[in-house]
Amino acid sequence: MKSVSAKIFCSAGLLISISFASQSGAIGDELFEKKTFTDDFSYSNLNDFYDNGWKVRTETGHPGISGASWSADGISFVTEVDGLKGNFIRISSMTAGEGENTRHTQFCHERKYLNGTYAAKVFFRDESTFGPDGDEVIQTFYTISPLAFPMNPQYSEVDFEYLPNGGWGSNSEPAMWTTTRETFQLTP
Repeated sequence: MKSVSAKIFCSAGLLISISFASQSGAIGDELFEKKTFTDDFSYSNLNDFYDNGWKVRTETGHPGISGASWSADGISFVTEVDGLKGNFIRISSMTAGEGENTRHTQFCHERKYLNGTYAAKVFFRDESTFGPDGDEVIQTFYTISPLAFPMNPQYSEVDFEYLPNGGWGSNSEPAMWTTTRETFQLTP
C-alpha cells in the first residue's frame, strides 16, 4: 500500500497574499456593499483562523474521493518554507490509494464576496512530501459562490487546478487547468 502526501502553502505579505475586494452595487433586486478582506496568515492556532471567518471542510461528499475523510488535521501555520520566511498556511492531504485511506484538506472563507477583484499567490508542490510519487493529485485554488439550487443563475465558479502528475486523460506531464462555470448541476 503506498502513502502519498501533497502539501500546498499559502502566505501573505511580500511572498503570498490573499485579498478580496468587491464593489458596491446591485444584481437584480439584491443590493450589496463594498467589502475588502486581506489576510497575512499570521495565526498561531485554528481558533484564531476560524475567528477571522475561515472554515475548514469536514463533510464528506462531492467533490472528492468517495469514502475519503475531510479534516483540519492537514492544516498548520508555519513561518518558514524552503528557506523563505513569512507567514504561511500549509495544507496537506494523504492517501494510501483508496477512499477509506484518504484524507482531503480544504479551507474557504465565508462566502460574502461577489463582483470585484480577487488576488492570491499560491505555491503548489510538484512532488509528494513523503512516499512514492505518481498519483493523479489535484491541487486547487478557487473562487465559488453558493449554489442555492441546480442551474442557479446567481452561481459562478473559477478554478485554478494544478495536476503535477497529469491526469484527466491528458498525459503524465504537469498541467495547470483553469475552468470557469456560470452555473452548475451535480447530476443530470
